Amino acid sequence: GWEQAPPSSMVPVKLKKTVDDQSVEITLIGLALMNKWDDNVKRWAGQLGLSASDDEIEGMTEAFQIDETEGKLVRFIDESKSKAIVAIMIKTDDTAWFVKLFGDRELATEEVETFLTFAKSIKF
Repeated sequence: GWEQAPPSSMVPVKLKKTVDDQSVEITLIGLALMNKWDDNVKRWAGQLGLSASDDEIEGMTEAFQIDETEGKLVRFIDESKSKAIVAIMIKTDDTAWFVKLFGDRELATEEVETFLTFAKSIKF
């Protein structure tokens, strides 16, 4: 099952799951409000060896709500890649919160619903 990993000053919440040779992690990070969605989506795409134009980002972004606050969600689950990322950004009054699922594509695909359920349970 999921296990809590030690937090750090940058990552106050980190959960990990390993099944056989596959592993995934969920992280919750709070950053300055000036963080922009498109910049982060491009960085995540780059982590997987993908690219995303501004138009592509608009098309792949889904609405997502946490604690009655509107946010954005993106999924990078590409059959040609060994890793996957599903990420959410929610802006509160003073923080841009990022909730991210990252890891081996096969296990990440299996854990997307668990990740979304976890994200919906967060209270700010």
